[in-house]
Amino acid sequence: MTKKRSVKEPWAIYFRRLDKLYLKPHVQDTIQILIKEAYIYNNITPEFLGTRKRKLVDTNSVIAKLIRQYFKLAYADIGILFAKNHATIIHYISHYEDCLCIENDWKKFHDYLCEVIHQTKYDSFNIERYDVDSLNYQELRNAFNSLVIQYRKTDEKLTEIKSILEVENEG
Repeated sequence: MTKKRSVKEPWAIYFRRLDKLYLKPHVQDTIQILIKEAYIYNNITPEFLGTRKRKLVDTNSVIAKLIRQYFKLAYADIGILFAKNHATIIHYISHYEDCLCIENDWKKFHDYLCEVIHQTKYDSFNIERYDVDSLNYQELRNAFNSLVIQYRKTDEKLTEIKSILEVENEG
């Protein structure tokens, strides 16, 4: 009779699978932190592992989406991480984009994990974020227009600098 090994930390199994992939150390560290934080946030316990419980599947969908988005891992590599076929990973990501990104709780979870990635990957890199839930449509539109104006001004300055450099290089 074979004995099933008990796992105290549900993310530890993913860490072992992550070692099978050839990733840069900082990428591997960031993905480990991402998985651990996601499982802690959603209170995923070892009892969830190997099941099709909605909470686990949805959590893994968000993690798969973020790994694909931020680290450009192939579906097959993400599949190795989750011990799933690449088609299942495609389904996970599609499931996130079709359903979860609409639900407020999952959007907050996604935003939290994005912050985790930014803090880990960019060493506490702070980015300005708008709290979409608290702004009405007009405020969002004004903020967007302001950003477009800033972009255009910056682009004009960059074009001007490039033309000055070209003239200096010719002369």
